[in-house]
Amino acid sequence: MTDISSENLSEVLFKPTRKSLETSFISNSVAELPKSGIKTSFDTSCWFRQLSETYWGWLGCDMIKIKSAIARIAASKGQRTREGILDTVYEYGPGNWIYEFSMLGRDSNLEAQKVEEAGDKEEAYRLYRLAYLYYDIASYPHLRGDELGSQATLQHYINYRKAAQLAEGDFVEIKFPVAGERQQASAFIHTPDKTKLCPCVIVCSNLQNLATEYLRIYRECFYPHGIALVACDLPGMGLNSNISLTPETGIIHSALIDYIKSSVPFIDQSRIGVMAQRFGGNVAVHLLTQKELDIKCCCIIGPLINEYFTNKEFMVKTPSMQRANIANKMNFDAAQWDNVIPQLQAYSVKKQGVLNGLHLDLPIYIVGFEGDYLCPKADLQLLKYACKNAELEILSLESDEHAFNVFAKTLKKVTDWLVSQLKSAE
Repeated sequence: MTDISSENLSEVLFKPTRKSLETSFISNSVAELPKSGIKTSFDTSCWFRQLSETYWGWLGCDMIKIKSAIARIAASKGQRTREGILDTVYEYGPGNWIYEFSMLGRDSNLEAQKVEEAGDKEEAYRLYRLAYLYYDIASYPHLRGDELGSQATLQHYINYRKAAQLAEGDFVEIKFPVAGERQQASAFIHTPDKTKLCPCVIVCSNLQNLATEYLRIYRECFYPHGIALVACDLPGMGLNSNISLTPETGIIHSALIDYIKSSVPFIDQSRIGVMAQRFGGNVAVHLLTQKELDIKCCCIIGPLINEYFTNKEFMVKTPSMQRANIANKMNFDAAQWDNVIPQLQAYSVKKQGVLNGLHLDLPIYIVGFEGDYLCPKADLQLLKYACKNAELEILSLESDEHAFNVFAKTLKKVTDWLVSQLKSAE
């Protein structure tokens, strides 16, 4: 049987024509995309997807290739499903978002195979990692029911596993039961050494990024300190897309901690940390209330706690991609956004009463940003008041410093804090 990774993946996986919905119409049947009320660094009026070039650059993507792919998409003469929206070329081929980034992934995969056969393990790791990142961008924003996007996601995980197996340390993929769900959830564990007891950081990512994107953080920030990383997607995302998102957002990660305690002998149960961002912060709050005694420390960045879910003014500003993403995970249609808005109030931890009378003892580092409509200061203070040992830092983005540097500095602060907390007991 031929190994699919050694063939022309685009020819094997994709047909020259398609019958499925174009990505911008999935969970989003609206005829015309609404204008966003959010200031961004790019022109949102002609793109459905949010162009996160600074973040993709930090991940390690070749930005010349990224910009070239975006330019080909913008210049394409192919038929678009939405007039004036550049990333909605329908047919799978040149100019189509999924095609352009899948081709970058395919090329990196083929290069990786050659250098791996030549015995260059480090270069093979780098190229497989590039391949999985390009396939990641191809499937972005990771909507359930996106047929072509799902094929790119499949290739993303094939290349991720190859990169992870070549990275320093040990790599384990786990499946575990989740209460009330017929299907199991999945997570990846990267650990410096399975023969030794190591502390770990559990990732609570967000609704538009896969947990696999944290491999660089593990390798550069945690591995050198002997700390493992557990990458686990949120409900409705990636390997856990089979489990729908509900107001009980911490259900998967809570089950994950139970599984680690019962079935992962190389993780130090007394030193489990949590790192959460955006919607993952909502997950982390639920996790803290349910598993406080099992968690040694927690860092939460720009969490969605209350205001976004309950303030209609904020929700009306939500860009089209985020609307479709939220609706997709909840089995709604973003075209009826006015009907989705009241449903989202159920996700407010304040309305749920999760924080009522809560006084968490464990160390918590809360990071926010000036002018952040998703996580205003009121939400940050709400979380801080529920914690006896909380450190709150609000960073300003209104400076001449490049966003790349701001992102890198913030990440260093967060990871340094987690390392100091998890290594302090030694």
